[in-house]
Amino acid sequence: MQKTITRTLLTGAIAGSVLMLLPGAAFAGPASHTCPRVGERECATLATGFPGGTISVDADSHGNGTASWEIRGVNTGFRCSASFEMAAGPQSWVCRNAPADDYAGVVRGYGPLNIGIRW
Repeated sequence: MQKTITRTLLTGAIAGSVLMLLPGAAFAGPASHTCPRVGERECATLATGFPGGTISVDADSHGNGTASWEIRGVNTGFRCSASFEMAAGPQSWVCRNAPADDYAGVVRGYGPLNIGIRW
């Protein structure tokens, strides 16, 4: 009987620890999207459930010239953006003090293109 109680308590403690590490059910999490066609000029994604704070943006575009990315809070209108050289390869940026919201992100250039939003 004591083994059963100990096993039950241990299982409950492990399950509780895992649940504490997992985000809430409304938290969907980071997102990315790749647009592989060479002729595309825009690639977009939507990341839902950002809890606020620091949000990272990953962008990549292959070719010559300048590309740009932008993220925007769907409900708050918070905006963060930058330009980069398409030949530079994948890059990451950080946007600080972003409010909790769902975020739409887009990278513009000449494809193939990729954008990612993570936290």
